[in-house]
Amino acid sequence: MPGRVAFAVALFLAAGFSLAPSSARPVAAATGTLVIVADATYSVEPSAGLIHVSVAVALTNDKPSSASYSYYWRDIAWAVQPEAVNLMARDETGDLAITSTPQDGYLESEVRLRRNLNYRQTANVTISWDLPGGTPRSDSAIRVGEAFVAFDVWAWGDAGNGSVTVRLPAGFEVQTSGSQLAEETGPGGATLTAAAIDDPFEFWATVAGTRDRSFATDALTLPGSIRLVVKGWPEDAVWRTTVSTTLRRGLPDLQTLIGLPWPVARQLEVLEVYAPLLEGYSGFFYPDEERIEISEELDELTIIHEGAHAWFNDGLFTERWITEGLADTYAAAVLAGLGSEHQTPQPVRTTDEGHVDLLSWQFPGRITDETALREEYGYNASWYVVATLYEEIGSDRFRAIFKAAHDDAIAYEGSGPPETVGETDDWRRFLDLLEEAGGSARAVALYRTLVVSPPADRELDARDDARAAYDGLLAAGDGWSPPFYVRSQMGTWSFERATDRIAEALAVLSVRAEVQDAATALGIDAPDLLRAAYESASDGFAAAQAVGADELEALGALAALANARDTIAREPDLVLAVGLLETTPDLTYEEAVAAFEAGDLDAAVAGALGALAAIDDAPRIGRERLLATTGGAAVVVLVVGFFVLRHRRRRGVPDAAGGVAGGAAEPYATLAAGPSAESPPTVGVPEQDGGSVGGDGSSTPH
Repeated sequence: MPGRVAFAVALFLAAGFSLAPSSARPVAAATGTLVIVADATYSVEPSAGLIHVSVAVALTNDKPSSASYSYYWRDIAWAVQPEAVNLMARDETGDLAITSTPQDGYLESEVRLRRNLNYRQTANVTISWDLPGGTPRSDSAIRVGEAFVAFDVWAWGDAGNGSVTVRLPAGFEVQTSGSQLAEETGPGGATLTAAAIDDPFEFWATVAGTRDRSFATDALTLPGSIRLVVKGWPEDAVWRTTVSTTLRRGLPDLQTLIGLPWPVARQLEVLEVYAPLLEGYSGFFYPDEERIEISEELDELTIIHEGAHAWFNDGLFTERWITEGLADTYAAAVLAGLGSEHQTPQPVRTTDEGHVDLLSWQFPGRITDETALREEYGYNASWYVVATLYEEIGSDRFRAIFKAAHDDAIAYEGSGPPETVGETDDWRRFLDLLEEAGGSARAVALYRTLVVSPPADRELDARDDARAAYDGLLAAGDGWSPPFYVRSQMGTWSFERATDRIAEALAVLSVRAEVQDAATALGIDAPDLLRAAYESASDGFAAAQAVGADELEALGALAALANARDTIAREPDLVLAVGLLETTPDLTYEEAVAAFEAGDLDAAVAGALGALAAIDDAPRIGRERLLATTGGAAVVVLVVGFFVLRHRRRRGVPDAAGGVAGGAAEPYATLAAGPSAESPPTVGVPEQDGGSVGGDGSSTPH
């Protein structure tokens, strides 16, 4: 309390004593004693705008006279609060003369007693004065209004002989700080007391009272389902108008910039508060109570800043520097959009007074001489970091960051909707979102310079290595997104495990390369089965590896069928052709390829293996068919059918309507060229029943 030490010294020095000779006794110096009992009463009178202070003082001269001198008191000095007016003194008879002189931190008053106060005599004096409430934003430390009162309480008297009583009208909820005061509430209001004070000159307490029913209120309903009520002192219409107007203009724009719904379920209360009660701050946001307290000072940046805390609090990001930096950055952006003057952050150097790594910047409870520079640096540095990032990536990308944080969506996104994660939205997640959702290239450098210190700096080193490996995986994926199995470890900063899983993912991609090479060699497209299994992996790559193996198996079967089919085309064989009259390798291959490309690997393998088995068995079937054929005509039909089929597959033959039988060339395979259709060669077959087949197709029986 300023002036309290000076006040104590003043009281004891100024409350001196006079001495006078007793008849012929000479004058002598002495150290007199004046016993002081002082019971002070503070009566709060909101309607009058003041606090009336009355101190009942009992003065007893305890300095005995000597044989040479008689000691008495004629004047006493009394120190009161510097704001005191209407200073008066009375005894049992009436008013006493009192004068006052301003001193540093207190008002020194001198009371003239009605008569000399001799040894063992007691004088009862009442000293009273008024403490008028200062106007809003004035230098006075006193506020007295219908809705709010705040003032300091002093005490007087000797050790153990001082008491204090404070009376407030009904309806006031009281808060005190400093020296202890007991509270009792009754129908007439609240009474605060301190009795038998050990050291009245060290006693100091602050009393603040709020009467909710007496606030002047403005209810606001704004776009975006924003509901709030501005509650100001009835005597301060300027504050209420300024705050209401600023919030009415700024909150809808703020919500648009942030991109999240209004987060306050009930009506947000915005309350005017005496600045000293905010412990050196200009405002507070209490998310659990859905209340903002703003000092009586008129600062638009503070007003929007506190409104921004409806979004920017521990519910979005946990670190203090993030929430304060965001609140300042977005308040300034809103005011800039409204064309209002506003502050900007100052450039930051690590050599600045009060420097602290922002990750270590914690709320001190109240601003003191020891914490003032640190708080000033922390607010400016956090604002500087966030404002720099905002300038780099813009509001659209910040909206994506806020949405991901609000939805608990993973920062490292995959091919589908972002997974929900339960990680705390701390400085690590903020950095991930800045880079992944925001595309920031400056975040890490700002972190290393102004935010973190060891061991957090070593975490960034490990993160750099893991992100390099992750970027390599993205490049190797060539459009395939890393699975949650990998991304989840990046998001939790489990970088050693993430690196191991990246190696597992690269092994799957090597299988993909084998599949793609085999499919390209056949001129076909691989299905999306392996990609789906890879991108959806959440607990390992066993399923993806199995899919890759199945695709390679199917491609192997298709390659074998393609080779067999091409061999048949290059090396015609009557017996084989007769055995395949009811089987078409081309058609079977196309069906197997279609099944493979559609992702039906089982059907592709079954079709290819079935066709291969038919080809393998065709020579046997062909011989049996030829041996079992009776009659030359049947043999001729078989032979002619062989050549016609071979010729049509090679070139196509005009049909009766002048078209080409067989249609267009096959898309995936072309039979090898054979003899011309104009001069088919003579082909011999084993004799059956003594007959033979001539080159002209006629049959000659024996």
